[in-house]
Amino acid sequence: MTISLPLAPGHFHLGQVFTSTSGKRASSACGAVIDLWQTDEDALYDNIDYGYRGHQFTGPGGEFEVSTVFPKGYGILGLVRSPHIHVKAQGAKTKLLTTQIFFPEDAESHARAPRFNPRLVVDLRQTTSGPPVATFDFVLEDA
Repeated sequence: MTISLPLAPGHFHLGQVFTSTSGKRASSACGAVIDLWQTDEDALYDNIDYGYRGHQFTGPGGEFEVSTVFPKGYGILGLVRSPHIHVKAQGAKTKLLTTQIFFPEDAESHARAPRFNPRLVVDLRQTTSGPPVATFDFVLEDA
Protein backbone atom coordinates (compact mmCIF):
# COMPACT_ATOMS: atom_id res chain seq x y z
CA MET A 1 0.00 0.00 0.00
CA THR A 2 1.36 3.43 -0.80
CA ILE A 3 0.00 6.16 1.43
CA SER A 4 0.41 9.76 0.33
CA LEU A 5 -0.45 12.11 3.15
CA PRO A 6 -0.60 15.86 2.77
CA LEU A 7 0.26 17.46 6.07
CA ALA A 8 -2.64 19.94 6.23
CA PRO A 9 -6.37 19.77 7.03
CA GLY A 10 -8.82 18.95 4.28
CA HIS A 11 -6.46 17.10 1.96
CA PHE A 12 -6.16 13.38 1.32
CA HIS A 13 -4.16 10.24 1.65
CA LEU A 14 -3.73 8.37 -1.61
CA GLY A 15 -2.52 4.85 -1.73
CA GLN A 16 -2.15 1.44 -3.23
CA VAL A 17 -2.08 -2.01 -1.60
CA PHE A 18 0.10 -4.87 -2.78
CA THR A 19 0.28 -8.57 -1.93
CA SER A 20 3.36 -10.73 -2.15
CA THR A 21 4.13 -14.42 -1.94
CA SER A 22 7.57 -15.06 -0.48
CA GLY A 23 10.18 -14.63 -3.21
CA LYS A 24 7.68 -13.50 -5.86
CA ARG A 25 6.91 -10.07 -7.29
CA ALA A 26 4.27 -7.96 -5.51
CA SER A 27 0.91 -7.48 -7.22
CA SER A 28 -1.91 -5.02 -6.53
CA ALA A 29 -4.51 -6.05 -3.96
CA CYS A 30 -7.92 -5.25 -5.45
CA GLY A 31 -10.68 -5.25 -2.83
CA ALA A 32 -8.39 -5.14 0.21
CA VAL A 33 -9.91 -3.35 3.21
CA ILE A 34 -7.98 -0.40 4.64
CA ASP A 35 -8.91 0.73 8.16
CA LEU A 36 -7.35 3.96 9.48
CA TRP A 37 -7.73 5.89 12.73
CA GLN A 38 -5.91 8.79 14.32
CA THR A 39 -6.12 11.72 16.73
CA ASP A 40 -7.75 15.00 15.76
CA GLU A 41 -6.18 18.49 15.64
CA ASP A 42 -6.26 18.59 19.47
CA ALA A 43 -4.48 15.23 19.96
CA LEU A 44 -7.71 13.49 21.01
CA TYR A 45 -9.28 10.25 19.81
CA ASP A 46 -13.03 10.56 19.23
CA ASN A 47 -14.42 7.58 21.13
CA ILE A 48 -18.01 8.89 21.10
CA ASP A 49 -18.83 9.66 17.45
CA TYR A 50 -15.75 7.84 16.10
CA GLY A 51 -14.55 10.71 13.94
CA TYR A 52 -11.10 10.47 12.34
CA ARG A 53 -11.73 6.76 11.76
CA GLY A 54 -12.82 5.00 8.65
CA HIS A 55 -12.35 2.17 6.23
CA GLN A 56 -12.74 1.48 2.55
CA PHE A 57 -11.97 -1.15 -0.05
CA THR A 58 -9.19 -0.71 -2.58
CA GLY A 59 -9.95 -0.28 -6.27
CA PRO A 60 -8.91 -2.50 -9.21
CA GLY A 61 -5.25 -1.46 -8.94
CA GLY A 62 -5.22 -1.61 -5.12
CA GLU A 63 -5.67 2.19 -4.92
CA PHE A 64 -7.57 4.21 -2.29
CA GLU A 65 -8.07 7.81 -1.10
CA VAL A 66 -8.82 9.09 2.41
CA SER A 67 -9.54 12.70 3.40
CA THR A 68 -8.26 13.67 6.87
CA VAL A 69 -6.15 16.10 8.92
CA PHE A 70 -2.57 15.81 10.17
CA PRO A 71 -2.64 13.88 13.50
CA LYS A 72 -1.19 15.36 16.69
CA GLY A 73 1.06 13.55 19.12
CA TYR A 74 0.09 13.19 22.76
CA GLY A 75 1.25 12.03 26.16
CA ILE A 76 -0.61 9.70 28.49
CA LEU A 77 0.50 8.38 31.88
CA GLY A 78 4.01 9.68 31.25
CA LEU A 79 4.36 8.03 27.82
CA VAL A 80 4.94 10.13 24.71
CA ARG A 81 3.23 9.20 21.43
CA SER A 82 4.58 10.80 18.26
CA PRO A 83 2.03 11.90 15.64
CA HIS A 84 0.94 8.70 13.91
CA ILE A 85 -1.85 7.05 11.98
CA HIS A 86 -3.00 3.54 12.83
CA VAL A 87 -3.47 1.24 9.83
CA LYS A 88 -5.04 -2.18 9.44
CA ALA A 89 -5.03 -3.71 5.97
CA GLN A 90 -6.14 -7.11 4.71
CA GLY A 91 -6.84 -8.63 1.34
CA ALA A 92 -9.13 -11.55 0.59
CA LYS A 93 -6.23 -14.01 0.76
CA THR A 94 -3.72 -12.18 2.98
CA LYS A 95 -2.85 -12.00 6.63
CA LEU A 96 -4.09 -8.96 8.57
CA LEU A 97 -1.49 -6.21 8.83
CA THR A 98 -1.78 -3.96 11.89
CA THR A 99 0.73 -1.11 12.09
CA GLN A 100 1.25 2.63 12.44
CA ILE A 101 2.97 5.21 10.28
CA PHE A 102 4.97 8.13 11.69
CA PHE A 103 6.18 11.48 10.33
CA PRO A 104 9.84 12.55 10.04
CA GLU A 105 9.54 16.12 11.30
CA ASP A 106 8.95 15.13 14.92
CA ALA A 107 12.38 13.73 15.92
CA GLU A 108 12.12 15.09 19.49
CA SER A 109 8.98 13.12 20.33
CA HIS A 110 10.30 10.07 18.44
CA ALA A 111 13.27 9.97 20.81
CA ARG A 112 10.92 9.81 23.83
CA ALA A 113 8.29 7.48 22.34
CA PRO A 114 8.75 3.80 23.26
CA ARG A 115 6.55 2.56 20.38
CA PHE A 116 8.28 4.60 17.68
CA ASN A 117 9.91 2.51 14.94
CA PRO A 118 12.13 4.34 12.41
CA ARG A 119 11.21 1.77 9.71
CA LEU A 120 7.64 3.16 9.83
CA VAL A 121 8.53 6.80 9.04
CA VAL A 122 6.95 8.11 5.86
CA ASP A 123 9.04 9.63 3.06
CA LEU A 124 8.15 13.33 2.93
CA ARG A 125 8.38 15.38 -0.28
CA GLN A 126 7.29 18.82 -1.48
CA THR A 127 4.76 19.23 -4.27
CA THR A 128 4.54 22.08 -6.75
CA SER A 129 0.81 22.61 -6.30
CA GLY A 130 0.06 22.00 -2.63
CA PRO A 131 1.23 20.81 0.76
CA PRO A 132 4.03 18.27 1.28
CA VAL A 133 3.13 14.63 0.57
CA ALA A 134 4.23 11.67 2.66
CA THR A 135 4.60 8.24 1.03
CA PHE A 136 4.96 4.79 2.59
CA ASP A 137 4.66 1.34 0.97
CA PHE A 138 3.06 -1.69 2.65
CA VAL A 139 3.08 -5.23 1.29
CA LEU A 140 0.51 -7.68 2.66
CA GLU A 141 1.68 -11.23 3.28
CA ASP A 142 -0.26 -14.07 1.67
CA ALA A 143 -2.20 -16.21 4.14
